[in-house]
Order: sequence, then C-alpha cells, then structure tokens
Amino acid sequence: AAISLFYLPSLASAGFTTNVCFTLNGGPIVGGLVQCWDDDYGWDDRVGPSGGVLTDANGCASLYDNQWWWESPDVYCVINPNGDCYAETTTSTKNNHNKRRTANFGTIPLTFDDDYCGDYGYDNNGCGPADFPSWLRNVLTDISGFENQCAAHDTCYFDCDKTRSECDGDFNDDMMATCAGQSDCEFLAYLFFEAVDTYGRDACEVDRSSCDADGMARCSQ
Repeated sequence: AAISLFYLPSLASAGFTTNVCFTLNGGPIVGGLVQCWDDDYGWDDRVGPSGGVLTDANGCASLYDNQWWWESPDVYCVINPNGDCYAETTTSTKNNHNKRRTANFGTIPLTFDDDYCGDYGYDNNGCGPADFPSWLRNVLTDISGFENQCAAHDTCYFDCDKTRSECDGDFNDDMMATCAGQSDCEFLAYLFFEAVDTYGRDACEVDRSSCDADGMARCSQ
C-alpha cells in the first residue's frame, strides 16, 4: 500500500533559508563566497545552492535550501577568502535545526590576516612539498580541504619579514578555525602542522632565495 506523506513530515517539510553576514574592521565583506553544510560524520551534505552564494553590499548571504531531509540538519557555513585580507572562516553549528524555520547566524566579525590579501597564494604548490609529484599534492589538497590554508602558508614563506614559526603558527590557527571543533579535521591539521614544523625549514629557504641574510635567517626562527 502507498504510504501517505502525512506520515512522513520530515520529507514533506518546506525548504528553509540560512542567513549570515560578515564584516571586517567594521565594514561589510562584499563578494565573499559563502557555502553552508550539514555536519555529518565522514561527509558533509550541502545546505542551499551547491555553488554557494556571494555576500551582497551589506556583507550578507541568504541561502535557500529546498531539499527533503530525513532528519534535522546540523547547519554551519563557511566563507571563503577573496583577497580582502581574511582567512577562511567557519561559523558555529546549529545542531538539529528545525527545517521549518530560518537559520540565522547574525553578523560575524572576521579578523584581518595579511597572508590572505590580494592575489595570495599566486605561487603556491598546494598542500605538500614542492618535490612531491603534483598528483600527490593534489590528492593531499583535495582530501584535507586545506587548499586556502596551504596557499596562505606558501605566501607567508615567501615573506622575508616573517619568521617561519609565525608562518607555521598562523597555518595551524587557520586550519583549526576551519575545523571548528571537528576532531577528525583537527587531527589532520595536527599532522600537517607537525610536518611543516619539523621539515619546513628547507622549503622556507628555497622560497626566500631572493631575500637578504636576515630574511633567510628567519627560516630558522
């Protein structure tokens, strides 16, 4: 016998909208790509348009989701860097969100980060040492989800005025911010940080071949 949708309220529920705004130094972030997800173990399902939505003149994005959900989604959003000097940032998670209500995250202030200014990462090689085969670096980048963080870390290594410990510390902070408390992500971030902390000196010195002696010395600091 056919099952009436009357007995399947979770499947018959209407879509919902997720609203979130971002600012930097008191001003709106315009043109930042926002994507929202359902926090699941192993694989996060998208919430709203698969390609995300760009923030408007007020720094806000509204993402409408018209999918049918078997259960209440655990909604969180991510804003991707666009060269306006902020790192990839993840919101808190609204656990078991009621699909019949709007998910409002309010306005989230971002932190200025000069590693993400302008055409950051223009000379990056992805996640992994430059002497790794490109296919392996692509795999590490795709699996980790740390493409933006690795690009900013590469940019930092080229900066003659920064110590390597500053670059590596910022790299760790950026990854942890993206992980937003997810233990499997944080474990992967720990492995990446340990790798650059232990073996990053040679890569730093190669990237700073055009720096003066002081800039080169900062690869050991």
